[in-house]
Amino acid sequence: MAVVFNTQTIPSTSFGPQLARPRRPQRVYVRRRVAVAAFCALLVAVGLFARGAGAENTRPIGAVEMPRTITAVQGDTLWAIAHRLAPRGDVMGFLDRLVELNGARLMPGQQIRIP
Repeated sequence: MAVVFNTQTIPSTSFGPQLARPRRPQRVYVRRRVAVAAFCALLVAVGLFARGAGAENTRPIGAVEMPRTITAVQGDTLWAIAHRLAPRGDVMGFLDRLVELNGARLMPGQQIRIP
């Protein structure tokens, strides 16, 4: 036994006939597509803004980098300084750069240039 409703044929079940849901109007689908397109455009705009916001942190080619300095205290090591300033980064690379700028030995009161 089949029930015909809204020109759609749906087989009946043991619990009784199922009624077909009426189709949504076309404007609902258009609204959804416009909302998804606006959301995607917003994501692209945020991505471009975030990428552009980091642009001031880049330096032009050939620009001279002015290093910062810290003063060494009794018990400081280059390894401890490198680990303190770059805990999640490349500590060995940072340590190599520190040794290149300051030499391998530290003295208390020495000004250490930080890359």
